[in-house]
Amino acid sequence: MKTRMKRVLSICVMAALAASMTTVGVSATAAPVSSTSTSAEASENSGTQAGTLDYSQIDSLVRNNNLQVKNNEITRKNMSKNGNDALKDAQEGLQDAVDQLESLSGSMNTVIAWATQKLAQAGTPGEPNYKAEEAQEAQMLLTLAGGNKASLSMLAGNLDSQLEQMKVTNDQRALVNIQLDQVDAQLVSAAQSLFSVCKQMELSLEQASLSRPLLESSLKIAQVNLSQGTGTQLQVAEAQLSLAELDQNIAQLQNQLANLKAQLNTTLGRSYNTQFTLGDLPQPDLTYYHSANLTTDIKTAMSNNYTIRYKQEELSQMDNDDDYSSVDREIQAKRNEIAMEQSSLQVTMTNQYNTIAASQSTYQLQQQKYQVAKIKYDQAILTYQVGMSSKLEMESAKAEYLSAKSAVDNAQMDLFTQIESYKRMVKGLPASTN
Repeated sequence: MKTRMKRVLSICVMAALAASMTTVGVSATAAPVSSTSTSAEASENSGTQAGTLDYSQIDSLVRNNNLQVKNNEITRKNMSKNGNDALKDAQEGLQDAVDQLESLSGSMNTVIAWATQKLAQAGTPGEPNYKAEEAQEAQMLLTLAGGNKASLSMLAGNLDSQLEQMKVTNDQRALVNIQLDQVDAQLVSAAQSLFSVCKQMELSLEQASLSRPLLESSLKIAQVNLSQGTGTQLQVAEAQLSLAELDQNIAQLQNQLANLKAQLNTTLGRSYNTQFTLGDLPQPDLTYYHSANLTTDIKTAMSNNYTIRYKQEELSQMDNDDDYSSVDREIQAKRNEIAMEQSSLQVTMTNQYNTIAASQSTYQLQQQKYQVAKIKYDQAILTYQVGMSSKLEMESAKAEYLSAKSAVDNAQMDLFTQIESYKRMVKGLPASTN
């Protein structure tokens, strides 16, 4: 009965989310809004208010309020009872966890599809019409959403496979406890990744909204030129199309952000329509990175890695089982599995450590470019004020300045997420970035 109720609750929540996700194709003439308040959210007047959500709050919110985490704690207590009924219930509860992880993984599909489309629309580097800024934003979303989906799918697949092979015996309690701990940790990681994806959506929405004045100016100039006989109807139509495409992009971003915040709410154990504002993204933890010792961290990660711990527990049970010989093929195969997992973890962590170094270099370069763009924009304002340049030239310099600022934000987001992914690997989870 408990399992059935949990499944009904999960289905109801996902049905509500699915209904909201069918409204992506909204009007292309939607007016821009601020990055922290969307039209989709405004329509949810019945939602409770939860103030500002800070990244640092997510761990405790998930562990205290997430329904699956609460059920996992009940499962741990039930397993302390004698008999196999509690263990059967635990395995059913873990299957519910697999369903929730797969649901969270699936929620990234719309983001991945949208970002992939935007990346293709940005064009090819080196071409005259290549939109570098849009490409950077789309690629950042692909990195965040793709990494989150991959780690969730991996865990769901591993749990599903383990549950199929698991027998209902007292020996399995240690294995189930490892699985429960991993589910709790992965749900925290998923919520933190959702926060980052939402922040990236906000940045994209803010940048799109700030681009509107330049396109409006271009349209007015095209209309004036047409009225004066120095322009063409085609130039007006092209300017109108650019503005309409921007408004469509803004509307789609609003919907994507509202859907993701609803998913984040349910992961935090709150009503899906709870209204909240995302806090600022923390600064990249460079102090942690610069003090990190890769060799030591790899050893710690091997001790904490849930997959390795699970296989080591299986091996321990084999060694203590009289039915197994020390030279049994299954025991050797299990040892080989552990060795392969350890080797893979070493390579992955080394790559992640090096990726952070590359991300930091990119971040520093974008900061320098931003300073140059800011100086140029300040100069453009002065020349416009004394009549030495047009308003369009000043708006163009402003657009370059905002683009440089967006590039810094994207680089900061990338550096932050790469360091966070490394931290999660040290704690025993798979990488959360692609």
